[in-house]
Amino acid sequence: MDDASIGKMIICRATKKDFKELARLCQNVKEIEDFAGQEYDDRYLGYYLTKDKELLVAKIGKKMVGALNAEYEKMAGYTFFVNIIVKKSHRRKGIGRALMRELEKRTREKRIPRIMGFVYDWNKKMHKIMLHYDYKPTSKTTLYSKRL
Repeated sequence: MDDASIGKMIICRATKKDFKELARLCQNVKEIEDFAGQEYDDRYLGYYLTKDKELLVAKIGKKMVGALNAEYEKMAGYTFFVNIIVKKSHRRKGIGRALMRELEKRTREKRIPRIMGFVYDWNKKMHKIMLHYDYKPTSKTTLYSKRL
């Protein structure tokens, strides 16, 4: 699949060389740190470099300004959108939209008819963004967790 280019920005599939910069991009991001079991280390990031996973990065020049990860569930008929992050200094410039559109393009190329994902109930900004991108809430879901 080709990389998507938007102006000075390029969106491409991540490589192992991107891991350190990806980890820095995700540091201190509440929406990611609060999600149980997610650690931005080589094992977690490497998981998304496999055939049925997607780890996209948005770069301007050599600087990473955003990232998105997802899982393709072709047999179930959906792509599960896991996380999207845009560097604070680069928000509201179309980077998140470009990452989502690229995921949509790649999902269509795989002939998968739907993209789904969870958004925390407290994450009002992300709910607004998803609605803006024409995603519809399907239900009220509560994720239960117990730390042992």
